[in-house]
Amino acid sequence: MPVTKQQIIIIGGIILVIAIGGFLLYRGLKPAPNSNLTITVWGVDDDKNIWENLTKRYTQETKNKIVYIKKNVKTYERELVDALASGSGPDVFYFHNTWFLKHYQKIVAAPKSIATSKTIEENYPSTITHDFVSNNQVIALPLFIDSLALLYNPALLDQAAIPFPPKTWEELTTMVPKLTKLDDRKNILYSGAALGTSNNIENAADITMLLMMQTGSPMINAKTLRADLGTNPKDALSFYTQFSNNQTGVYTWNNSMANALDEFARGKVAFVFAYAKDIAYIRSVAPYFTFKIALMPQPQKATLRKDFSNYWGLAVSKQSRNQTEAWSLIAAVTDAQEAQWYSQRVNVSPAKKSIISQFRNDPILDVFTRQAYTAFNWPQPDTEGIKTLFNETIDNIVRSRVTLENAMQYLNAQINRMFDAI
Repeated sequence: MPVTKQQIIIIGGIILVIAIGGFLLYRGLKPAPNSNLTITVWGVDDDKNIWENLTKRYTQETKNKIVYIKKNVKTYERELVDALASGSGPDVFYFHNTWFLKHYQKIVAAPKSIATSKTIEENYPSTITHDFVSNNQVIALPLFIDSLALLYNPALLDQAAIPFPPKTWEELTTMVPKLTKLDDRKNILYSGAALGTSNNIENAADITMLLMMQTGSPMINAKTLRADLGTNPKDALSFYTQFSNNQTGVYTWNNSMANALDEFARGKVAFVFAYAKDIAYIRSVAPYFTFKIALMPQPQKATLRKDFSNYWGLAVSKQSRNQTEAWSLIAAVTDAQEAQWYSQRVNVSPAKKSIISQFRNDPILDVFTRQAYTAFNWPQPDTEGIKTLFNETIDNIVRSRVTLENAMQYLNAQINRMFDAI
């Protein structure tokens, strides 16, 4: 029977109603992307205005709302763990480059459309692959890379007729006696280098770990998850603590001195070892103090540079209800334009290779950009616990409470206990 024109119109109308209804049902069940979502970000160091500027283009394009909450770095990890355990954690959070072993189960990997192991290798220094890639999955993306560098007071070097800062630790030990000034009671008036103690040197643990790594210590056996401090780890502890021993020829620091960065800012110390992020503090103490930055010293016999990294990536919580959009946010803020703005604003080395070269010859960031390619850390079972452990070990050696041999045995045992606890 032939279909009439009226029947065709009726059938077409029915199909159109079904199609519209199905589309509306689909939209109701699955919201379109960029649908005015609220994404919560937890971080440290960076103020709210940094994130407002960093996400300005993203929020304009997506209409999503970003709620950034700055946390105290000293309590951040504990607060984060508690919040995630209670189901009230953020969508995106700062993830330290040593956290993988302890916290990888709390995060969701990046979609391959945003980052893969190949794109990380192509676009970032190898330390990013080392810290943030596992089983070919990307677990975090960095805005920057920071590393320990040598900061020095050129005026004090001039007084000692030292033309250049040391390139090796051996050169440093020959310079320290020339730069150290003592009074008649052997009180330190001017220090050659802030080395030897832990209670008044913020980066003591990191410096000591770097010394171990520079002399061949892998720090960890990745297969067994046991401490592996190398064949001569006590040499690093002995070298570091000699600068606070008043019976040595390089005595230049002690526990009675003020914080190392404060003493440096006051012009009382020739050499300190600090991160780019520490420079803002030095400027706040002494805005007009003149200092320069040099590459971190290396062992004289070293054939390859080894530097020490300390930085944060951005990761997405497994508990987030907005995982896809959270990763889109991370992709947006680590884009070249935003990442370059961030480095200029915060004064840290960028993480992307394409931007690093743009900061060469920068009076502050040149050294840090060069070290971005040679800086590494190690996957720690408990970052704050490791720092406390190394600081306590240094202090016990300085106060003659333990021998170097006993100190090494204690370090090994305590690191292994931390591995057992994760």
